[in-house]
Amino acid sequence: MKKPKTIRLTLLVLLMAFMTMPAFAFAAPNDTEIEFYDGAPIQANVRPVIIVSGTDYDMGYQYAQQIIQVFGSWYYKNMARELSAQALIAVKANESYVEDETPELIDFVKGIAAGATAAGVQLSYEQVLADYVGTKYYASARADSIENDSSQGCSGFAAWGRATKDGKLVFGGSGDHELAKNWRVEHTLMLFPNEGNNYIVSPPTGGGPGHPGMNNKGVTYVHHGAGVLGNYKVGYGIPATFATMHTLRYAKNADEALELQISYTTTESSYQRGGLWADVSGKAFVLECKDPLTVRRPGDYGEKDFIFSTNNSMVPELKDFLKPSYGWELRYIEHGGWHGYSESSVQRNLGMWNMLHNYNGKIDKAFAEMMWRFAAKPPAYPTLEEADKALYDTQGVGWDMKIASMENAMTGFGIPDNGNEGLYYASNGRVAQLTAPLGEGEHYYYPDMLYVFIELKLDENPQKVVEAARARAQYNLWDANLHMSNLGYADTAFVPLSEKFDRATKEWVRGNWYLDLAKGSSGNDAIYYYSRALRGFTSCQAYAKHVYNALVPTAKTPEDLGLDKWFGTWGEWAIDPYAQVPK
Repeated sequence: MKKPKTIRLTLLVLLMAFMTMPAFAFAAPNDTEIEFYDGAPIQANVRPVIIVSGTDYDMGYQYAQQIIQVFGSWYYKNMARELSAQALIAVKANESYVEDETPELIDFVKGIAAGATAAGVQLSYEQVLADYVGTKYYASARADSIENDSSQGCSGFAAWGRATKDGKLVFGGSGDHELAKNWRVEHTLMLFPNEGNNYIVSPPTGGGPGHPGMNNKGVTYVHHGAGVLGNYKVGYGIPATFATMHTLRYAKNADEALELQISYTTTESSYQRGGLWADVSGKAFVLECKDPLTVRRPGDYGEKDFIFSTNNSMVPELKDFLKPSYGWELRYIEHGGWHGYSESSVQRNLGMWNMLHNYNGKIDKAFAEMMWRFAAKPPAYPTLEEADKALYDTQGVGWDMKIASMENAMTGFGIPDNGNEGLYYASNGRVAQLTAPLGEGEHYYYPDMLYVFIELKLDENPQKVVEAARARAQYNLWDANLHMSNLGYADTAFVPLSEKFDRATKEWVRGNWYLDLAKGSSGNDAIYYYSRALRGFTSCQAYAKHVYNALVPTAKTPEDLGLDKWFGTWGEWAIDPYAQVPK
């Protein structure tokens, strides 16, 4: 018996509706792009990238929606807490500085609150703002002094002119901490505001200002810089995250960046965050202290078209403003800076000096990537417990510590451009497979690590960003497949690498699916699709590069790049004079 026409018509309508349904509707309400293990969020092995575009409110709204889409609702649920009367006073006091100094971020925060609420997490503007500016109450603002920051990690450098092969600016920076413990949503953010510069930054890694970042005027925020307390008294102000975002959005060169960084009224959490900045014209600085105003520039201590920073001050004249940690001795080391409040800062500074000074003129993309793969030797002790104790007892003096470490949570480097050709490379976790920690207990491991960088091009709009990532993914797939074809079923590496390559091809399909949807959409939906497409293509890049690197190992030492031997007799090497044996 034939089915009635009305039933056939109904089935046809339902089928057509299903075929044209937006992709988001296919996902379960609690579906996310990251994995959960027994209820715990697992950090992604490829750094998630989020695109936002439009007005400040629109960008905040899009940001919150995508944070929940990628990571789930737990992050914003943690913000949804009742604020005490004193906390609200503190938030409002900080808000007044935000309105004066970074006013565009008021609407951005309002957009976040609205976007999270629309996604099912009820958040007020005050709750979101409190997460950024803090809730510490001061009965008498600026009445209390604070200690110097004794954080262990984070390194950054910039080189240009005579230091690089082609004269272009090359930079690199890392956020060093445990990915799984900081309760932040580690990602990279690309912003395309209606007015101001387009820019990219990897926001708060471990709660700091986030780094590195760059804009389409060729201005680069490399690293938060060591920073020195000086005569500062704590009180209300703006957080370091807002300062970084505002400067990247409006500074057209390093001079303007310095002017802005000096002008901000900073909070307790950001008093030392002047930062290391550089631009494509060859201007660069580290804002070491605001009071007394101390700006370190390239050449001040012998640098030739390069500059670098870790977690300690490099300025001898600031000794009176430094307070060593743990009762350690405060002493100054040439090219290493002040020792006394970080076990590894001096060693990392010496390592960057030796790289950038001795290989001056040889620095390029491959060299910058090699620096983050140039691993420190594991400690030569019978047990890790003994090594941890010895590291603390010796205050790190004489240890082999490099910027590539087990603490690298976000590693980034890039080649900025005054235009739409800037390239930005980012990892989630370290890219050196075997290396040493920066401090006792600082040895971290993550699931399914790929040890690769993804490539992002800061192009003029989201569509072109995604298409550039797609092109790079296609090249990565070709390279991986070319070398996979030399393997047979009997090769030990065939099965595991085939699985990684298969994942790369699936991510390629994902990227293309969402790119097509984005081109047929508008408004916020288009942005969400472009972001999902970008994450598909960057994941494709990462898995394909992992396969390729397994078959064609990347450079891990200067010698691997055909350069002279590290610490050979040919160079002028800076060493820690207090170390018995130079490393």
